[in-house]
Amino acid sequence: MDKRQCSGWRDNEFCFWYNTYCEDVNMPENLNIVIGYHNYTIPMKYFLADTDYNGRHDCDVYISEFDPTKSDAETTVRLGDPFFAAFLPVFDSENEALGLAVSARALTGVEKIEIE
Repeated sequence: MDKRQCSGWRDNEFCFWYNTYCEDVNMPENLNIVIGYHNYTIPMKYFLADTDYNGRHDCDVYISEFDPTKSDAETTVRLGDPFFAAFLPVFDSENEALGLAVSARALTGVEKIEIE
């Protein structure tokens, strides 16, 4: 039986594993996101959190999908705090560009690698 459950809230979907510890969830080791010419890597364990709800232990995941009917993008997700704790925006107003840099507070395993 799949213990993963998702529920909607304000046109967004949030998922968790019911009555499950995060160490028992089978997830990929890393989340890799390619933006432009860079691959941004964050260990998936930073997106999972053990929580207690009414005496029940759940594993919450901090990635959620936006309502696809309200987005022009084919796939749009909200990455939340784990992503912005790992990477910071860099504003280049002279070139009218926005980039991302690894935060000085990034946890072990966070990487930004240039794609050749």
